Amino acid sequence: MMANFSDTIRISFNKFVKQNLANYPTQTTVEENIMQNYLYAVATAVPLGTVSAAFYLALFLITGVPQILAAMMVMLLIVGSFLPLTFLGRAGRFHLLGLIGTSYIAILYSLLELIFSNATIYLVIGGFALIIVFGALLIPQRRLGWLAIGLLFAALMTLIEYVEPLPRYNIQDSIPLSIFIPAMTALVSVVLLLEVFRNLVVGNIQTRLLIIISIASAVPALAVGIIASTLSQRALTQAAEQALFSAATQTATAVDTFITTNLNITRNNANLLPFIDYLSWPAADRTNSVAEQQARQLLYQLARLDQTYIASYALLDVEGNVLLDTVTSNQGANEANRTYFQEALARGQEYVSDLQVDDSGVGLVFTAPIRTITDELVVGVLRIRYRIDAIEQIIKENNDLVGEDSTPLLLDEYLIRLVDLRAPILLLEPIA
Repeated sequence: MMANFSDTIRISFNKFVKQNLANYPTQTTVEENIMQNYLYAVATAVPLGTVSAAFYLALFLITGVPQILAAMMVMLLIVGSFLPLTFLGRAGRFHLLGLIGTSYIAILYSLLELIFSNATIYLVIGGFALIIVFGALLIPQRRLGWLAIGLLFAALMTLIEYVEPLPRYNIQDSIPLSIFIPAMTALVSVVLLLEVFRNLVVGNIQTRLLIIISIASAVPALAVGIIASTLSQRALTQAAEQALFSAATQTATAVDTFITTNLNITRNNANLLPFIDYLSWPAADRTNSVAEQQARQLLYQLARLDQTYIASYALLDVEGNVLLDTVTSNQGANEANRTYFQEALARGQEYVSDLQVDDSGVGLVFTAPIRTITDELVVGVLRIRYRIDAIEQIIKENNDLVGEDSTPLLLDEYLIRLVDLRAPILLLEPIA
């Protein structure tokens, strides 16, 4: 099917070539062949470039991604470059046409590396295929010239890959793009290489040897480019993964430090004498007692230590009844069925809950058992509610660790969102 495509191009442009060659200065057979090869290359590259530009335009209108629009502009520049090159042919400057044309194509094609990521291997293959074919067809007697262009292309690709001066669009983020770029690379390579092999079959001995030597000389450069691109992509991927791991570890450590610190605070506060004295009194004697006043005053003092993030301090008896609470509307409630109360009694030590949703909002609950000093009998539980804002602030402080606009996402072991600053409406929703 590919051969029929090439034959169709050759037949369609045969008359065009003969008519145009009559308008050029007297040429040698080599020069006539160069002009013919140039026109055949135009007949192949212009339709493919136009189709690519149309595809990028359609995809840009759907996605609105500016990098895709930039890719369309590059393809239009490649297509448009053939017009001024034709004037060089009309002036009989065939070797200059070949050098400038091949260089221009190589430079423009390398610009796609500025635009897309995860496309390096396809761009390297496609770029070297274009350089080899254009060089072999247009400047066959200046092999070192197009080999130098190949090295320039490899240098540009490597420089862009390592420096990455502009934000690039990952082609894997778009299914059409991840299919189109490899497909067009294969199509361009096959169609244009077909012209080389056609010349290899029908050309004279000198032409055959020249093409064989040219391709053999370019293969190492192509191999080096592919290997360098693969290693570079692997190194960048590993660096990105390491950066993400470091940022995630730093954020997780900050959250763990917050929880550990407040567990210790809860345990220490549960050992304060006013709380122990109050809960040690018989239930009938607690109301309006001096011990109750002292315990309530201490609760408010502790709550005022962090008014931004502490929602409430409370004392519960061993039955789960809320005896005192800095949010007075909670007094008289029973929290015996709450996990944070049950775990504090069952474990006999401080405990932090999963995210809790109640009238005060979303937050964490820290609890610790309160024991008598003499016999260490558990007489109640200290409960502290922290607003989720405390965790969100920690997450905000760890923004941009792996680049601008990077934001941590805090999940629990069931992949439930605990903190999602980009989509707070999805709080406590499972991640898709």
